[in-house]
Amino acid sequence: MATKKSPEIFTPDNPTEVDAFVLMDCHFGSVGSVIRLSATEAQVGAHHGMLDLHLNAIAAAQLALEP
Repeated sequence: MATKKSPEIFTPDNPTEVDAFVLMDCHFGSVGSVIRLSATEAQVGAHHGMLDLHLNAIAAAQLALEP
């Protein structure tokens, strides 16, 4: 019986860099900013409540930041 190969961390559906909305002042940036960082760092930041990775949150923040 063949064993399943574990999926790669970074695939076309899971890019190497992602945008994230910063929820608190921290080493990622200042609250309310949108940043680009590696998917791994983004997952860590989201797990600790410092980043929001939801596309709607990022889009809303980008609209609010437009002049």
